[in-house]
Amino acid sequence: MPLMYKIFGLYLNMYIIDAVLSLLHAITGWNILAGPRMMCAFSVLITAVPVFIYLCLKPRVPLFIIIPGMALVFWSALGAVPLVFLTDSGRTDFIVSAWQVFIAIVQMNAVRKRITFTAGNTLPARAEENESVSPVTANPGDAQSAVRTRYLFTLVTCLFVVPFVFLWYSTFAVSGYATHYTGGFLSFKNDGLYTQSRTYESANSKVMLIGMMHIGEEEFYQTVYDSIPRADYVILMEGVTDTNTVFSDDMGYDEIAQKFGLVSQHTLHKKLIKKSAVPADVDISEIEPRLRNWLKKVLPAFSKTNLAHTIQILQDSQQEMTDAELLTLFRSELLEKRNQRLLSVLDGLIQKQNHRTYIIPWGAMHMYGFVPELLKRGYSEIHREDIRLIKWATLSGSMNQNLPEAVRVR
Repeated sequence: MPLMYKIFGLYLNMYIIDAVLSLLHAITGWNILAGPRMMCAFSVLITAVPVFIYLCLKPRVPLFIIIPGMALVFWSALGAVPLVFLTDSGRTDFIVSAWQVFIAIVQMNAVRKRITFTAGNTLPARAEENESVSPVTANPGDAQSAVRTRYLFTLVTCLFVVPFVFLWYSTFAVSGYATHYTGGFLSFKNDGLYTQSRTYESANSKVMLIGMMHIGEEEFYQTVYDSIPRADYVILMEGVTDTNTVFSDDMGYDEIAQKFGLVSQHTLHKKLIKKSAVPADVDISEIEPRLRNWLKKVLPAFSKTNLAHTIQILQDSQQEMTDAELLTLFRSELLEKRNQRLLSVLDGLIQKQNHRTYIIPWGAMHMYGFVPELLKRGYSEIHREDIRLIKWATLSGSMNQNLPEAVRVR
């Protein structure tokens, strides 16, 4: 049996298995399905590339039968944007999995109509028969022209169209996630990643919200520092404390920042604590135990180990909690609980009326839930400003430096 038939058969089988496992996992939430599901999905993604190229060159099965399934898998792997913004993650997973099962059934039925399955051999019988009597093959010149056209189509599609669509959608998905889940505080622009500083005012006080990230340009953190008023203010500090030393060391943000030619948020924190600042965050001991243990295993891996080990740790962690459970804990413990503590501290300070301006330089993802709470308290937005957090040139330069010297861009 030709190798491509084996790869094509592997793709079809893995696709239907992945579809069924995904749907079962979405319905039952069984952790035991997470590992096999990930392996099947990875097999589908890997085999989809040679299958697509082969079908472009040898259209034994029409591409319109296969492409929807391939597109769905890659769309799901990239976050199913914008569907994920319209519903919760569990429902998104179910909808995508159900569609994958439907497409798999249609795909298998269509392929069976065109392929004769025999023991130890798989041949596209109908396609071969058509080729033997086709008017195209009756004229050698026309046949050669058709082959050249097909090869040119495949070359253009694989080298230009597919990479362009993939890069465009990847950028769209990441940008969509960043903007949606930060309430518009983060945005992608031509020259870099931007965050916002927004000022809200009520009858007696002002609140300045500054969307932050753990790593960024040194210039960004200096801009934030320079924006602090000279008097009549207080800074509500972000930063989960660890009074019982649950974590043996830090999260490695300094090391991660250095790899990308950036600096960590610690650069700003060291300056802010010397000003009028109060702690407004929770202690790690207040975080739900399962999530705390997950963080203890996973976070250090991003800076302390190689990529393969990091992926293995992430895969192992899926045996403890489903993606839906992890996302629920992430929202409730790392966002909502910490936002409630911040609001409690802010309300207490406002009642004392010791300051006019309250500055909150917190992670941008906190702003999604924090802004509505401010509006409920009678605040209205009076100013906003975009601040460049990361330059694309800095990232590309650091990536170039990490390449082997022989292939670096001069």
